[in-house]
Amino acid sequence: LSGRGVGLDVVKRNVESIRGTVQVRTRPGEGTSFRLVLPLTMAVIDGMLVGVGAERYVIPSLAVVESLAVDPATINAPAGGGELLEAHGRMLALVRLSELFAVPAADGGRKPIAVIVESMGQRVALLVDQVFSQQQVVIKPLGDGVGAAEHFGGAAILADGKVGLILNVDRICSRLARRTAGTAESRAEGANQ
Repeated sequence: LSGRGVGLDVVKRNVESIRGTVQVRTRPGEGTSFRLVLPLTMAVIDGMLVGVGAERYVIPSLAVVESLAVDPATINAPAGGGELLEAHGRMLALVRLSELFAVPAADGGRKPIAVIVESMGQRVALLVDQVFSQQQVVIKPLGDGVGAAEHFGGAAILADGKVGLILNVDRICSRLARRTAGTAESRAEGANQ
């Protein structure tokens, strides 16, 4: 709604200043819908604190479906690339966070843990070395000087004073979906030749 000279352009400018977006969709005869997409940069969230090697990451609890110890026999590597994890009779795409973030995995005899996350109706298994705890964290934005950080929604100062990066589960899942689509296209092209 507009009033006293404050229109949607002001709302759009302010939302974009915090790295959000305003999406407008109009259908003749039906109306217009406005969707505000705001980043996780100025909020307190519940998160699952996980470890990969010496690093700590926070996975937003809203995205977590479950976590389970992984038996290496349940991991499959199809010919097209990538890895799949069998969980509850279902095959899930597997992302090793140690490989995604180029972090050495922890040494030791413990089984890795898969944290099953869901984004936009897609479930993915994130492989971590350890699950520490659930905790509330204050999200701090990453500055522009950080560089390419598309897989992170911000950072948080943890209870021990260290910094934990907050995973952007939506971006990780959409990246995986693009990779999977590219692999499927390559297979289809190979079959047609």
